[in-house]
Amino acid sequence: MILYKFTFQNDKAYNGRQWGECVTHEVDGQGEIYSEHWIYTYRDPLLGSFFHSVAYLKSAHLWKGKGEIDIDDGLYVGCSTFTTLERLEMPPITLEQRVRFAILVSLEVYIEPTYVAWAKIWLSNKDHSLAMTKKAWTAAAARATMEATPVMMGTGTAWIAREAVEAARYAIEAKVSYSKSADQGYALLAALKATKGAAKMNKFIDWAALTWKAMESCLC
Repeated sequence: MILYKFTFQNDKAYNGRQWGECVTHEVDGQGEIYSEHWIYTYRDPLLGSFFHSVAYLKSAHLWKGKGEIDIDDGLYVGCSTFTTLERLEMPPITLEQRVRFAILVSLEVYIEPTYVAWAKIWLSNKDHSLAMTKKAWTAAAARATMEATPVMMGTGTAWIAREAVEAARYAIEAKVSYSKSADQGYALLAALKATKGAAKMNKFIDWAALTWKAMESCLC
């Protein structure tokens, strides 16, 4: 079946495996998917793009390939044999869409009522005011501090929500700030942290559905 893989600009993967047009690699397919024993890919190039930093994607290559899914953790799919067929253009994703994705994903793990209310208002484009977003951030940050332990700082569902709100806050500030580039960078980083954090906590997220919801027309 057709699957998608990201490589560095030199067409090497993180483990140094060299890919290219009509290149096939085979591994033993043992153990967990996050290891050199599997070739992990994505069903959807959009989903893969949401899970990589913008800095990486600017120089990375996206490959369309062919393989059979031997292991599936809901996010990545692993193949014991995979062939890269041709390079594709990276799918365009805006900052606003990345923020939407982070918020949608955060709702899969954090269901505190006031946060859910803010998220629904944001996603419906009814209120993107800085004041309301800062209020939501303060509440999520306070809850994250309450949940945290000395060995678990920067983890927990409230922390994920805080990062999603922070992404929204910086996206708003980037529109009026003299440091637009820096604020956009902070927004992108926070969105990526929220997304990856939620992925670790919930293995049953319908990634395909959230991917396309995030790409829906938004006015943010």
